[in-house]
Amino acid sequence: MQPCTVSSLLTKQEYTRSLFRQIYRNPYYIIITILGVVIAGLKIAILILGGEYDGVNISLGLFLILVPLLAGYITRRAALNNQWFQFSIDYTFSDDGIRIKGLTFESSIAWLHVVKIKDDNEFLLLHTSKTAGYLIKKDTLTQAQIDYIKSKVKNKGKQNNI
Repeated sequence: MQPCTVSSLLTKQEYTRSLFRQIYRNPYYIIITILGVVIAGLKIAILILGGEYDGVNISLGLFLILVPLLAGYITRRAALNNQWFQFSIDYTFSDDGIRIKGLTFESSIAWLHVVKIKDDNEFLLLHTSKTAGYLIKKDTLTQAQIDYIKSKVKNKGKQNNI
């Protein structure tokens, strides 16, 4: 395939929406949230029925409910200090890898270092580790480009498992 370049400008709202979508797809966060709702809900129901107040159980339940939100908030706050949300980023895809160029930086990544791809309705997330990756708006890519990117990562065999 001939090298192709796409430009993508990710807004803070788009990043936040994607971040929380990824958090709440994680089974651990789902279980923690459900557990928090159950603990807090049961204790509140007991209080309504005339039981005695035990602030520890309610606090634990609320804490478990807030853990995913706190994780997302901390991640979002750290990421929003980045210039990626102020300027358009150019992604050039070739047989050798991906070249990423912004206003003040330039980077290249070999396909070997893209370990996993997550594809949802709005974004293509190219993971370079378990916790880091590049978020590209899918409306800037053609279906042929998306298929090409997926094939380059899939062809690595077992290396793309995280």
